[in-house]
Amino acid sequence: MLVVLNLLLALTLSQGYSMEKPGTILARSTANGLTVTYNFGNLGYDIVEIGGRRFVKFKTENLGVLQELGKPELPAWRDFIEVPYGADVEVKIVDLKTET
Repeated sequence: MLVVLNLLLALTLSQGYSMEKPGTILARSTANGLTVTYNFGNLGYDIVEIGGRRFVKFKTENLGVLQELGKPELPAWRDFIEVPYGADVEVKIVDLKTET
């Protein structure tokens, strides 16, 4: 069984918003569970003009974007975590840090 974690980022539109170097860290792994730490790196934005209209385009490191036609191009992180057959799955976000 694979569990797909789709983490969408709600970004505050503030110039210079940043965090540490991006990456995924397996912080702890035991027979009872694991702890994964995600760091999304520098986040910023540009104002772009298309067809006489102004839009916000996010600048990210190591993040993909949602690619749904007609929808905003939001930064997205997708990850696959393999879970043994028959295991119970619980996802908790235990810490969330934002900067404005």
